Amino acid sequence: MKTMKFLMLMLAGLLLPLACEQTDELLNDELSEENLKCGGHPQIGQDRYLIMRSTGLKIHYKVVGNGPVTLVFISGWTNPLTVYSKQFDYFKDKARSIYIDLPGHGLSSAPENIEYTMDLMADAIFEVVRREGVRRFVGVGFSWGHSPLTQFERKHPGMISQLIMLDVNIKTWLPIFKNPMTETNREQTYINQLELSDDKKSILLQGLIPPATAPADLIEWGNYFLQFPNRLLANMMYYANAEEYCQPYPWSIPTLVIYNKNDDSKEAKTKRYFPGCEIEVLGGDQHVIQWAYHETVNELMDDFINYAPWSPWPRKITMPFVANFTGEYKSIGHCDACGETPPYYLVVNEGEGFSNCMGRITHHFEFCSNAAKGFYPQGHIKAYFTATNGDTLHVVISGRVIQGRSYGHPSFVKSYWRDPFTITGGTGRFKGARGSGFSDDYNSTQDPNSHHRWRGTITLARR
Repeated sequence: MKTMKFLMLMLAGLLLPLACEQTDELLNDELSEENLKCGGHPQIGQDRYLIMRSTGLKIHYKVVGNGPVTLVFISGWTNPLTVYSKQFDYFKDKARSIYIDLPGHGLSSAPENIEYTMDLMADAIFEVVRREGVRRFVGVGFSWGHSPLTQFERKHPGMISQLIMLDVNIKTWLPIFKNPMTETNREQTYINQLELSDDKKSILLQGLIPPATAPADLIEWGNYFLQFPNRLLANMMYYANAEEYCQPYPWSIPTLVIYNKNDDSKEAKTKRYFPGCEIEVLGGDQHVIQWAYHETVNELMDDFINYAPWSPWPRKITMPFVANFTGEYKSIGHCDACGETPPYYLVVNEGEGFSNCMGRITHHFEFCSNAAKGFYPQGHIKAYFTATNGDTLHVVISGRVIQGRSYGHPSFVKSYWRDPFTITGGTGRFKGARGSGFSDDYNSTQDPNSHHRWRGTITLARR
């Protein structure tokens, strides 16, 4: 019973795990037999390699065709780029397509002594598109592939012009959704995957590629997963499940999401993580929809990348704004900007935390405060959040710090403020942002820090 429960959990939470054998030989115009085994359709396109400047890892990718747009295809967890074999020929005269084997996947380097973070995956994507001279592209992500693309956007905002998500499995830490990820679940998943037996791998594979309905070539292709090292697949999923990589991102570009099947809870989560997206549901039981249902999927993708004038997607998108962070009082003292009477002090507070729109954040608040009555700001405020890629979100907050604690506060709260804040703009993807909400903040007797929970909405202009 425990074994069956474990397998069902794995089927629900895992993404399709398939990969090609590794080789230390570079591909060239005369592909070796070993490389052809993973090449899918070697007569189509060009297989290329690069050495990552940041890590020295060898990255394999395939460039196929030419056209008015560039498509960058990112595979799922452990998948080689041949998961897109059914797209090679279809798009060769419609677009320039770049199919990437991420680190640890397909024919790219797969050392076991490194950490396969989403930052590493995003850096590999960037080095490939930079090598190919790509400035803007349509990102295509299958299953787990949405996570590397989202991290790429956090680090290089504005390069992705449209998104196509294929049967994506969205992991979330937000408790408003069913079965949110926790650190305990993350650690247990890692242990379970390290210990995957051949039998469990085979059952997982049959669950994700049901042999009764799967095309024969898809079944044969999927067998690569049975030899994929547990150490690699567990490490990759461990970092994909990290809290900082499972936060919603304020996407404001046209997005198409295609599922084999859907339900209300999945749709709600999808729209939270991909605001303004269009959702198409195919029906069927195959996870590799771009292979099993390639005729329909290819047509939907083709229509999407050629659609104009983008009328179904709003020019502005409004979504929830949530920020949880902790601050340190860097200084409290007199300042010429604040004046002397009544006694005003300049407060400088800095710290870090998470936001659903920004991922990991740092903040800088400086403002004048009435020392006697707790009102702030008194004539001066400079407040902003900074995302990991350097984009900033500017805010204004005003109100009063109240001594003591309010109803529902724990005993260690010594002062609190529940005040309105306004989002006034920003840089990068937050340029022109507007929004508002309320804080729920306090100071504690247990530590010298300030503790902040902000809730509201944010409106972003579509690029």
